[in-house]
Amino acid sequence: FHFDTGAGWTKSRAGQADGSVSPDSDALGGGHAHSGLMIYQGGNWPADYEGALFTLNLHGRRINRERLERSGTGYVGRHAADFGFSPDPWFRGLDLIQGPDGAAYISDWSDTGECHDHDGVSRSSGRIYRLNYAAGKPPGPRGIAAGTTDADLVAYQFGASEWHRRQARGLLRDRASAGRLDSKVTEVLRKRIASGQNRLETLRALWALIAVDGTTPDLLLGLLRSPDEHLRSWAVRLLSDQPVAPSPAATAAFVEIAPKESSALVRLYLASALRRLPVGERAGLATALLSHAEDDADHNQGPMIWFALEPLVAARPEVAVELAVGSRIHGVRQNIARRLSENIQTGPESVGGLVRDITSAPADVQVDVLRGLADALRGVRKTRAPSSWTESAAAFAKSGSAEVRERARQLSVVFGDGLALDELKKVFADAMADGEGRRTALRALLESRPEGLAAFLVTNVNDATVSGPVLAGLIALGEPSAPGLAVGKYPWLSPADRSLVVGAAVTRASAAKAFLNAIAAGRIPRDALNPTHARQIAGLGDAALGAQLAEVWGVAGGGDADKRKAIATLRAELAPAAASADLAAGRVQFQRLCSGCHVLYGEGGQVGPDLTGSGRASLDYLLENVVDPGAVVAADYRMTVVELKDGRTLNGLLREANPRTVTLMMPGERTTLERSEITRLETTASSMMPEGLLESLKPEERRNLVGYLMHPRQVELPK
Repeated sequence: FHFDTGAGWTKSRAGQADGSVSPDSDALGGGHAHSGLMIYQGGNWPADYEGALFTLNLHGRRINRERLERSGTGYVGRHAADFGFSPDPWFRGLDLIQGPDGAAYISDWSDTGECHDHDGVSRSSGRIYRLNYAAGKPPGPRGIAAGTTDADLVAYQFGASEWHRRQARGLLRDRASAGRLDSKVTEVLRKRIASGQNRLETLRALWALIAVDGTTPDLLLGLLRSPDEHLRSWAVRLLSDQPVAPSPAATAAFVEIAPKESSALVRLYLASALRRLPVGERAGLATALLSHAEDDADHNQGPMIWFALEPLVAARPEVAVELAVGSRIHGVRQNIARRLSENIQTGPESVGGLVRDITSAPADVQVDVLRGLADALRGVRKTRAPSSWTESAAAFAKSGSAEVRERARQLSVVFGDGLALDELKKVFADAMADGEGRRTALRALLESRPEGLAAFLVTNVNDATVSGPVLAGLIALGEPSAPGLAVGKYPWLSPADRSLVVGAAVTRASAAKAFLNAIAAGRIPRDALNPTHARQIAGLGDAALGAQLAEVWGVAGGGDADKRKAIATLRAELAPAAASADLAAGRVQFQRLCSGCHVLYGEGGQVGPDLTGSGRASLDYLLENVVDPGAVVAADYRMTVVELKDGRTLNGLLREANPRTVTLMMPGERTTLERSEITRLETTASSMMPEGLLESLKPEERRNLVGYLMHPRQVELPK
């Protein structure tokens, strides 16, 4: 990072009197925003710069330099000393490239604005700079003459300038394609590769040979045994990068070298080649790659292997079970278990085989498989049990791992085990047990909905540890007494539990009516409902309830003219007042009204866009997006309405869907539903963001919230 991440990205922007960035950001690299990237291979600058990564830092008005270091199958950049500063406040570097002379050419937008079409000061300005090393080697020719001989084009491959190497390779390719290439070229390049005296020169000879289509299977198979990892990885790439699948000889060679391959880079190319093999022939190479425990935490390798294995799981489930049990890469094992479990209705024997085979395995293996099972069955109330489940569940119950025991217990409920339900009830009813464990047990009970659950939960509404989720659960179950109980207990609930209960109440007309009656009677404050709740109630389709909502709480929104008028009124009110806002109180308002959907400074929900990097420093930007959120709605943020057979209506963002379940993201929660429970599912053109949020607040609350949203950094909560 080129800024102080603890202080937030906004502190990296120019904020000093002279327009420069803060001292902390200056020391770390100048700011968070970058444009352009060049890895220097020009041969003109000092050796310390050769192979380094350079990028333009927008706010720091400089070029950042990174040292590239291997990290597993990939690379990471380490910040080196900054390079190339500009004192010009108009400098906005956008791109930099290496030229034929070994210099870097830099394009400058040349403006005072920063980004996001901030001001539009100048639409026609711009500059180009040439940055050279005066004491460097004399520049090479500006281009390559058309009459240059084939031998000279080959010689360019071993010169200092990457620009000339690439141009020469292009000319060699053109001549080979036209049938005008001297036959001695491929001979010279093959001899250079065979000598193997210098790794870079060998690679450059190989790349030139590729350009003229001069490689052969025997040459590439021989390179698989090279002591150099880059030559081995290029051999794997070239043997598999064909219009057809790799040859049987290449496939056999891959399987042979993979178990003992010491290079993460070569293993990554083997994982990429795995996808090129016919599905039925992938198991051998996959088994070898999955044996490398050193790749378990790698950010590339596990996903790359899984992309190749996903179709094999469906086509050859018995092979997939063997791969999962033998895998030393946890994420792949979990994904195999999840994918197998998605077909549990039609193929329970595969899941049964997997579960049976891990009963005596280490706890981490059991956790992976049970997590995969749980992921596949999230939102499913009942399904067929694998044939081996009863015996396996008994073994899991004796595990020393709390997660193994808990996940097995929850899965037993989905598989229709009455004993597991009794155990969940026992865990939930234990007032001395861990509160989170009790709530987890309650969630499992509510997902399975066993007979008599509502009557069982009613006896626990006075337990302060679980009263909030109990009341919300009773409302979801449609228990007739739940609305009255929720209204009566509301004053005694914690803020988090109040939000939970109200969120459940607005999904049912009977519960929403009870809360509106309580607000009208003064037993519950009006601000217990926010605009999101109000829109949810309005969406229930009950005309009498809608009229009561308008009378008790009000009506948000209006026509375009009303919104323009509201924006103008709020601008006049807030422009002079935001500077005097109580920022700590504003953060409290943000947590109450916004954080269920939006992230700010790393905190909040994932329903709406992250506000940290938005244009919120502008009052107009805020008002336009808050007062009229439906003006422009990205596809990812369109509201989906789901009506359920049990009488509830839910509003959220559709995040996942498969033939059996759908998953909605709603403020503060993620809900997975079986399609069999849904009577209507419709994605609308409306934004998830409700209208009327600011208008529903008191003037000081508006001032504090807007002041906090516009503030460039995080503030402390009030003591």
